[in-house]
Amino acid sequence: MKFTTERDNFADAVAWVSRTVSTRPTLPVLGGTLVELEGNRLRLASTDLEHTGEAVIEVRGEADGRVVIPGRIFGDVARNLPTGLVEVEAADGGVEVRRGQITHELRLLDAEDFPTLTQPSLEHVGTLSGEALADAAGQVGQHRQVGIAAPAQVATEAMLLLDEQHGRARPGGGGCRNCDGNGDRRGD
Repeated sequence: MKFTTERDNFADAVAWVSRTVSTRPTLPVLGGTLVELEGNRLRLASTDLEHTGEAVIEVRGEADGRVVIPGRIFGDVARNLPTGLVEVEAADGGVEVRRGQITHELRLLDAEDFPTLTQPSLEHVGTLSGEALADAAGQVGQHRQVGIAAPAQVATEAMLLLDEQHGRARPGGGGCRNCDGNGDRRGD
């Protein structure tokens, strides 16, 4: 695998996926970042098996490939490179990240051990205005505040139902005891 890219986009993409690199991996490969090059499309991904981070950027690809690089050190290397053109080349169980006179050599993890990441379905994709999304998020916040039973509980997710006919989003999932079956608050 070999490609060239600008440092800023590359460092931003590596930083994004580094957020989900496992800090205490049960498998060594979970402490790594998957780097996959097809043509001029570079895909970076990491996972701790609960959360997944993924970024895709355009680069000048020279040789396609798929490797896994230790994630934390890879993030540090990318972040500390000077601005300019960065060359990345993987061969012989290692990868070189070069910028001018600076060269970092990192070992590779076994890419075959990296888990298969499911891709989200694009079957039900739509567009929603920022105003409608903000309104729905505000409603979810109100629903979750009322629905929380103890101060120690934290809402980590919320379901929004998109109403294509009316171009709005509303809380969904039927889990709020203060809502009617349509996700609207009782009494509203």
